[in-house]
Amino acid sequence: MTGTITNHYDQEVESVAVLLYNQMIFIDRMAPGETVELDDKEVIYGATNFGYAMAEQITGASRYKRDGNIEDAEYVEALERTNLLNFYMSNYLSGYHSEARVVAFSKEKDETDFLIKPDYETYGSTLLTSPVDVNYEKDGMIYRSAMQKKPNVLSGEYYAPNNTMYGLTPVMLEYYLGNDIEVEKLNFYQLDGQVAESMRYYYMVPFSGKMYFYNYNSGNYDSMNKGMTEYTKDQLEPYLSPGNTLTVKYVYDTSGEYNWNIMLPTLTVTGRSK
Repeated sequence: MTGTITNHYDQEVESVAVLLYNQMIFIDRMAPGETVELDDKEVIYGATNFGYAMAEQITGASRYKRDGNIEDAEYVEALERTNLLNFYMSNYLSGYHSEARVVAFSKEKDETDFLIKPDYETYGSTLLTSPVDVNYEKDGMIYRSAMQKKPNVLSGEYYAPNNTMYGLTPVMLEYYLGNDIEVEKLNFYQLDGQVAESMRYYYMVPFSGKMYFYNYNSGNYDSMNKGMTEYTKDQLEPYLSPGNTLTVKYVYDTSGEYNWNIMLPTLTVTGRSK
């Protein structure tokens, strides 16, 4: 990812992050007028539909490991910000979205309307947000989420809004990669480690097991190397249909783990426009 983010406010902002669909870049603090380069910054993969798990990474609430002291002002502030940011993400960023959103918190208390009346005692957090257009094309290459269209469920129990499979029954999904591009690369991204740890609080675990691609030449499902997350055009050739669909079978095989609500990898596709 490349680009810049500039703080045009006349105040310092905190817990700054750039949110994309199931991805985010954490910036932390920005001084008034400061510009931050996004080039080479770490992209953290999460789950937008579980905003709390991503929000607490941004606000710092995740540092307290569920045992924070309610008498600690910083802990209380982190919780307030997490709840507010989670509310925002749940209402505005829960589905697929192509734009990015910049979020940040202000420490200034600009009270207006009824809040300035002396009869009211007010408290809380101020969340600042801004939409940002994103260019997904460069040098003739197009990058997109393969999740922008819901996968077709061929078998098993799959819940598309949360990208989760249920139980130990294998799930077979047909992904639509877009017939307007020539696929050059496909990536499978798992949850970031810290986000995955937060998800366990909601009885969600990341997928761990075997993955199979349907081979259109042989008619069989070929086992993929465990841990392999990127596939090139040549590697994908026998597995892509003429309409650029890919059929994947997921077999969860982690014994002793919680085996409900298993979050599958997020797919992204890179290709050239036809």
